[in-house]
Amino acid sequence: FYLNKTGCQWRCLPKDFPHYTLISYYYHKWVDNNTIEQINTAIHQQLRKEMGRNEHPSAGIIDSQTVKGTPESTRESGFDGGKLIQGRKRHIVVDTTGYLIVALVHAANIYDGHAARQVLTTLFSIVDSVKKIWADGGYRGEKFVQWVKEQFDCIFEVVEKKENG
Repeated sequence: FYLNKTGCQWRCLPKDFPHYTLISYYYHKWVDNNTIEQINTAIHQQLRKEMGRNEHPSAGIIDSQTVKGTPESTRESGFDGGKLIQGRKRHIVVDTTGYLIVALVHAANIYDGHAARQVLTTLFSIVDSVKKIWADGGYRGEKFVQWVKEQFDCIFEVVEKKENG
């Protein structure tokens, strides 16, 4: 979690942590066997339950953010022509309370509509209760909306910006 929050290299973890190789070993093991995903899902369900909501969300919101790359991210880096940033893009899906359901990181040069296919496939492998997803204009396209409906029996709605009047 420290590495994900700070972007710190393993060798630069604080001295009060166990040796970085041990932390790295367990981190990669937990990512590979979906332990981190299972923890996130359990926490997410518990928080929704405490709010008096159904544990399984019925709607979600998808978005992406492009961030500048670091020397460590050059392997999966790209240029986002819309934002004019060289780096990576993170895609997230949250429920209507803002809790994270899924997050994926990829090169910034991948168009949102293309990356969203992988994001939504991952989403529906974790949660099958989502029946509606909202998105901004970066995800528009009738073929994509139809693909979501056919693949997941889910309504995908692109919400356009309101004009200031």
